[in-house]
Parts: sequence; C-alpha cells; structure tokens
Amino acid sequence: MMQYHLLGAGSSIAKLLAKKLESNNSVNLYSTSGFGQGLNKFFENSIEGSVVIYFCNIQDDLNGNLTLLAEVIEYCKQFKCQFFYISSINAETPDASLYSKIKFECERIVNANGYIWIRLAVVVAEPPFSSYKSLKVLREMPIKLAFPKTQYLHFTDINNFLNIDFSNLHANKRLYSSSMRLNDFIEGGPKKLFKINIGWLIGVLRKLNHFYLMKSIFGRLLTLTAFNRDLLK
Repeated sequence: MMQYHLLGAGSSIAKLLAKKLESNNSVNLYSTSGFGQGLNKFFENSIEGSVVIYFCNIQDDLNGNLTLLAEVIEYCKQFKCQFFYISSINAETPDASLYSKIKFECERIVNANGYIWIRLAVVVAEPPFSSYKSLKVLREMPIKLAFPKTQYLHFTDINNFLNIDFSNLHANKRLYSSSMRLNDFIEGGPKKLFKINIGWLIGVLRKLNHFYLMKSIFGRLLTLTAFNRDLLK
C-alpha cells in the first residue's frame, strides 16, 4: 500500500483522483478550502518515501505560488518522496497571461529539482467542472461570442489522467487527447440570436499584456485563447 499526499485537494480533479486512489492506498488530503486538512498540516506529517501530488494554485499571485511550491519541494526532498506537479497546457505559452506565467515558472522549479510535471488541457468530465463547465455554459447562451478563427481548444479526457500509474511515471507528461476550433465548440449549442465578435478585444488585451500581465476575467480570456491547432503536432 502506497501513501499519497494530495495538496490542493479541494479541486474537482484532485477529489476524483483521491476517490480512485483510496481503494488501494493511504491518501492524505490538504487544502485551504476546508477539504481535508489545512496545508500547514502537511509540514507536520512524516512523509518518508510517499507520493506527493501537488494541485495548489494561488490565484493571480506569482510569488505566492513559487514560494509555496519551493517549500513543499524542499520538504519532499528531505523525506525522499516522489513529487508530481499538476500543471497546465498554458505553461506552453508563458507570455499569454499571468496564469500562464505562473504555470511556466512553477515548472521551472520542478525541473530544477529533478521532479515531474504533468500538463493538462481543458479537462473533459461528466458532470463537467472547472473550465469545461464554464465553456459549456458559454455554449448554451443565446449570444454567440465569435473568437479569432485561429483559436483552438485542447482537451484532456479525465480518465487519461485518473489512469496514470504514478509509481511508474518517470518523465514529464503532456496529457492532451483532442482539439477543436473554439468557434466550432461555441456553435454547438442552441440557435444564437446575435453574434458579438470579440477578436478586437483579445487583440487589445494581448498588447496590454506586454506591459501588465492580465488578471481576473481578462487573464482568463487570454488563457482560453492562447492556442492554435499546431500545439498538438
């Protein structure tokens, strides 16, 4: 029986992984959301030889994310743990938004310490959660938001993630399973009453992002529209 420690266990994907792991392993959960123990409890536990899976993300705070990650990694090194950082496809476009930069810089820390990251795209699951849920809500709106034609969504099937054998994963992993044009995804909903082209807004945000990394809803919009089809080649 392996001992797992999941940090950031309040996220939907972490909860699904915990449920699967708990059938054959000892699983310890930590979060700031009240799900499981507080993150400070992780540093009070003996974690010798265990597997640590890190889901934590401090919203719009680059230094906070880097500091916490570095502290957790040093603790893992002390106890000779396996460590896995759950990253995002957005790490491939570090200049696209603050969120992208956070993921990219966190991966640099993981690489420097000889540990492993796993990049996920939009996670497809039923019932939907996180970005996939937001996209489905957007698709059901009677308003069609028209994005630039070059923009694509890339997806990760939740089962591809849940089926990872962490005990035998020894290299960084990009877990992208499919893609489609963002406009085609939006078009798949009910009939649209009218269309709003937001290509111009994305262009303005990208220019502003060179001087001030976009946060909140604007940062999320840049995060969503950062990719083209070539990413999966």
